Amino acid sequence: MGIRKADLEFYQNLGKKLANFRETHNIDISEMATAGGVDVEEYKKYESAQEEIPVYVIFGIAKYFNFPPELNRL
Repeated sequence: MGIRKADLEFYQNLGKKLANFRETHNIDISEMATAGGVDVEEYKKYESAQEEIPVYVIFGIAKYFNFPPELNRL
């Protein structure tokens, strides 16, 4: 599917924020994938901005880690 060129910067920044959150809190990538309800290979595509991150993944991660889905907290 891929990301539209107009949206690429947004998804690159979001992926970096997710990766930074995960690394800062020493969270394994498999735990992030589980939190988002996807497999590890799919989750890796989100952090690297190869695919758009579905809203349900963001909400799943927010719920799993008990914080509101405000991207500035990531």
